[in-house]
Amino acid sequence: MEFIPGGKWPVKRSDTSDLAVFPNRLMGDESINPEGAIHSHPMNIVMVASEAVPYAKTGGLADVVGSLAPILAKRGHAVTLILPLYRSVRTKLRNVRVVDSLRVPVNNEPVSCTVIEDPAAAPVRVLLLDQPNLFDREGMYVDRFGKDYSDNSKRFSFFCRAALEIVQRQNIPVDAFHLHDWQAGLIPVYVRTLYRQHPIIGQAGTIFTIHNLAFQGRFAADEWNVTGLDTSLFSMEGLEFWGDWSMIKGGLLWADQITTVSPTYAKEILEPEDGYGLEGVIKQRAHRLVGITNGIDVDTWNPATDAHLARNYDVNSWRDGKSACKSAFQSSHGLSPNRDVPLMGMVGRMTYQKGTDLLVQIAKNLLNMPIQLAILGAGDGPLENVARQFGKLYPDRIAAHVGFDESLAHQIYAASDWFFMPSRFEPCGLSQLYALRYGAVPIVHAVGGLIDTVQDATPTNLENGTATGFHFSDVDAQSSLAAIARGRDAFQNPGVWSRIVGAGMKKDWSWSRSAASYEEVFQRAKELARERPTHGRGD
Repeated sequence: MEFIPGGKWPVKRSDTSDLAVFPNRLMGDESINPEGAIHSHPMNIVMVASEAVPYAKTGGLADVVGSLAPILAKRGHAVTLILPLYRSVRTKLRNVRVVDSLRVPVNNEPVSCTVIEDPAAAPVRVLLLDQPNLFDREGMYVDRFGKDYSDNSKRFSFFCRAALEIVQRQNIPVDAFHLHDWQAGLIPVYVRTLYRQHPIIGQAGTIFTIHNLAFQGRFAADEWNVTGLDTSLFSMEGLEFWGDWSMIKGGLLWADQITTVSPTYAKEILEPEDGYGLEGVIKQRAHRLVGITNGIDVDTWNPATDAHLARNYDVNSWRDGKSACKSAFQSSHGLSPNRDVPLMGMVGRMTYQKGTDLLVQIAKNLLNMPIQLAILGAGDGPLENVARQFGKLYPDRIAAHVGFDESLAHQIYAASDWFFMPSRFEPCGLSQLYALRYGAVPIVHAVGGLIDTVQDATPTNLENGTATGFHFSDVDAQSSLAAIARGRDAFQNPGVWSRIVGAGMKKDWSWSRSAASYEEVFQRAKELARERPTHGRGD
């Protein structure tokens, strides 16, 4: 049936150690689970997330969920994905069907919603919660002024509870719940408390994935009632957090397994600098913590077939292909046409976390070099304004686009010789993986997933052929400019540059590797669920 714009739906209904990592998966031991292998023990997996491509996206979380779910389905698992129906999603849907309606208690009052299924998402079963009062808004988490919605605690407490109600009412079989970031953080708590006696839900394993610990779902004590949880859980041993309460803390404490999106980030969040006050909680559960590097959609991000590019290329033809893409980009964006001047790309959110302010600090130094810049992104207003000003002041050197343009992003990766990522912290990062695949050599701050995915061009790595980019140790002018200078020297040596680009393009960052690691985590969570105590968190 077709979705009717304006919020109305058709009425017809259809029936292991302190810190565990899997280096064999990350480093590519194909004898264990080769590319595309089907898991020998198919599972019923229910993924719950606040965003996923192609439905709704604010960042990398959506890319991860939207890519991992179909990969798991193709590997033989039955995957159901549950999402909110935001205003931005509503206009994209066609031929969807209503499968249920729910009344979910929030603050002792029932809140109704309609459950919509999108058959076009097969082999994944995608269910969307249509609750206009909570989700039919201009933004997903923030208003047009960039301020968090005042009722986010109610919105996502409802979302967590409603997701479990869908599973219960639809009799969806589930071996493991895969839950993403704070917006789904209450589900492990609900599974172990309100739903512990349910014959399916109460026995399912729970896996909680931290995409960015800086976002914690922290709310005031007087908003506790929206959870429907007993007041005994508002405690230091429960969800209480410095007088408030935190949804992400629920996931950290109650999940059977915890994952992060890179092994190095899994270690970093155990320390105060990156633990954001929760490092003590995470240390308690470190024996359940696993670091798994994200993958990318290698069909969408493939320079050999990418329709956005002026010329397609692969690891054997990248010299001519990237040169053609670079020339086309320079021509279409007013940059001086010169194939010998390195073009440095930067695509992503313009924020302090992403280090965009460092680019501002070193701009004058860069302009003294033979270098061009291609910048794409949106974020903090002052940084957006500076990017616009740079583009206007130096139109033949800097191409700056504020906003997001999918086609332009692909073109920048293909045209760029270098790709700059000065993130202050980076749980995993996807941009550097896209850059590697497109032969744009990453220059990165050595943190989190950037360490795990970009091999620094040290003399040893250059000699053994594993170098794929350049690290710098501090987010400051001196350290970053030194790395850029190293990149410049390598760029001027065709033999060295060819080895670095080729090594990066040959790396396999497909989701199949990471999916194999997730399968192990899901299986372990399923086993741990059987060992839970009747009451309490249980470790």
